[in-house]
Amino acid sequence: MFSLNKQSRLVTVAAENTLAELKKDLAEEGLYLGYYPLDDPSHTINHYLMRRIANLYHYKYGSIADLVSSLLVELPDGRPFHLKDAPRAATGPDFNRLVIGAKGQLGQLKMATFRVVSLPEKVLYGIILLNSREEARATIRHMVGHFMAPLFFKYLDRLEATTLLLTLGEEKENKREPREALLFCLSGLQEIVSIEEDEISTYCQNQKRELSWVAGKPGRDIVNKHIHSNESYRDIKDQYRQFLWPASDSHSQTLLEKQFFNREINRVG
Repeated sequence: MFSLNKQSRLVTVAAENTLAELKKDLAEEGLYLGYYPLDDPSHTINHYLMRRIANLYHYKYGSIADLVSSLLVELPDGRPFHLKDAPRAATGPDFNRLVIGAKGQLGQLKMATFRVVSLPEKVLYGIILLNSREEARATIRHMVGHFMAPLFFKYLDRLEATTLLLTLGEEKENKREPREALLFCLSGLQEIVSIEEDEISTYCQNQKRELSWVAGKPGRDIVNKHIHSNESYRDIKDQYRQFLWPASDSHSQTLLEKQFFNREINRVG
């Protein structure tokens, strides 16, 4: 089952349909789900929802639960229960997330309605060589601060970065000191991505950071070989927030606030 409302950008699909089928049908309409699961793409929609499989494109589109607009569930007593579409600004409990998080305990998922987006006109992979993790963090903060949110990003240590560059033929062994790297991807309208490309190039030039762009099939190989790993789930789930605003920094800020309030209380007392 596949039902598309182009005006509202909502698609309804049977939970037993595969994700590959859904993406193919959407692509024929010039649309995309915004979900790149860190798993085999041949599974059913129900598989990804019930297991809450991490989304590589989480930073830009959110988790699979974020893409769900409504669900049709068969309750344990056999009755159907339709969780109606809700606007993004709606308040109150999110029953869709409740059903997804229950992993089938509240009922069997029959149909799901997702929000979809237009297929990007341009997709571009970038690699920036760095001297430290702090430089990678500063680069991402610059991108976010200038409204250039990447489709995804991943910090690579020296071993991963060297392996990546050797794979692309851009690094020769023993030619220079191994460096760390930031792998990221831009996507969207052709004109906007081109502007972002120029902006990042200028930024790296000013910061004296080596930047290279990778397009086409090598870019897809990058995703397959250097994004999917045993650490991918933890990386995608936690990396963005922790990478940009580390918990240690937040902890230090909390301690400073407590010290400040204690001083003020003692002073007033």
